[in-house]
Amino acid sequence: MKTSEKAFKFAKALVTGTLDFEYSGTPCRLEHASWKKLLTVARTQVNCSRAKPSKPWYPVQLHVETSAVCSLHCPLCPAGMGLTGTNRSIMPFATFRDLMDEVGDYTLSALMWGWGEPLLNPKLADMIDYACGKNVVTVVSTNGQWLRSEDDAERLVSAGLDCLIVSMDGATQDVYSRYRVGGEVERVTRCLELIRDAKTRLRSHKPVVNVQTVVLKHNEHELAQIADTAHRCGAELVTRVSSHMPDYAGQDADERFAPDDERYRRFEYGDGKRLRRSATEYACIRPWDRMTVTWDGTVIACEHDFKCTLPLGRGGNGGSFLDAWWGEPASELRRQLLLDKTVYPFCNDCHYRDNKQQCLVDVLRPEPMHAQ
Repeated sequence: MKTSEKAFKFAKALVTGTLDFEYSGTPCRLEHASWKKLLTVARTQVNCSRAKPSKPWYPVQLHVETSAVCSLHCPLCPAGMGLTGTNRSIMPFATFRDLMDEVGDYTLSALMWGWGEPLLNPKLADMIDYACGKNVVTVVSTNGQWLRSEDDAERLVSAGLDCLIVSMDGATQDVYSRYRVGGEVERVTRCLELIRDAKTRLRSHKPVVNVQTVVLKHNEHELAQIADTAHRCGAELVTRVSSHMPDYAGQDADERFAPDDERYRRFEYGDGKRLRRSATEYACIRPWDRMTVTWDGTVIACEHDFKCTLPLGRGGNGGSFLDAWWGEPASELRRQLLLDKTVYPFCNDCHYRDNKQQCLVDVLRPEPMHAQ
């Protein structure tokens, strides 16, 4: 987004108290924004517009690993490949509460997942409810395998969840399970139907449901069928994202998974090498606007540091999340990134660098749903 557009949206927010933004194609709206939240947006936008941003203000956004465990074994995911380690669990509610108590008055939104399945956390609805109490927009991304009952669906809806992203990488079981290894596509459609019906019963227009498909070689022919299924099950959005072939997935990942349709490829290929398609250098502002917190309260540079190689500090249980956010390790990380964007291994494999203009290829919007 251009600086002029950001300035216009902020000026509008000052008048209306409403901020509109989006994540992964999903529209988000924060109403009744306090002066603390508006100040966070303003200071961060000004800071990140500089060639060399200075020490950050409070984080605009949180990325919270509410669960670090998953039941699936997706072959392009570090968790599915067993690369994230075994000493991982779910985030205690107390850790999330402490985080919200420290930064909730200033931050706009919380992405409530990491390298695990958030619905495996039995306190997820309580966390959403607590974040909503701080007027923080909540977004959950799920594989759709663990929403099993009407009660579970109603808990999420009544807690105030704003956006739900549901992964659906195939319309038939054979295609779906080639990537979502260990999963069942019928559970995904059941998840969507449960949320749709719960919204109807509770007369709620939230959460906005976005069915997201990672386009791969084996599912290209089912994209239209996936969209039809998603719409039938009540999704407001269907997004198609280009596939990322990380180096840790092996040399044959491109041959196995890269789609034939050039629009969904993040790389060009030549002389046996991958060539990044990004036309301009990617300027990462995450260390200045987003705080990433793992399941045990450790603050890290970004979710791509999935092995937690560079912990910046730990909050909760007597520790301070903001001390980690503003501390010397975080300041040194930002200094190094301004000098050399390739200094950290997890930055080199960042999929946002691959093709920042086309990460989100298609956004299909059916007729908007309204509260009953």
